[in-house]
Amino acid sequence: MRVVLAIQHRDLGLALQLCLDAEPTCSWWHVTEAASLRALLWTAHPDLVILDWDLPGYAFIPLLAEVKRAGPLPRSLCLAATKASAKRPSCRRRCLVLSATCR
Repeated sequence: MRVVLAIQHRDLGLALQLCLDAEPTCSWWHVTEAASLRALLWTAHPDLVILDWDLPGYAFIPLLAEVKRAGPLPRSLCLAATKASAKRPSCRRRCLVLSATCR
């Protein structure tokens, strides 16, 4: 499985990296801003993108839409690393419309 961690929060990124390192069939990339994610979508062809709602560099909903346009995969998991992000119901509804899982 190919996974892209698009997470700006260092602690969360490191925790997920440790989990992914334990999976022998998993390769992963970690980006901390939107421009790198946009480039990686078309070169790494990820199966899963774990996307931080607060990723800097691009508006969240258009970025998620671009992830979905990258093909039938990748699947998307959207994470809110801060309470302020988690309380944006309009973003949550749009994520669900774009078939993303929100946590």
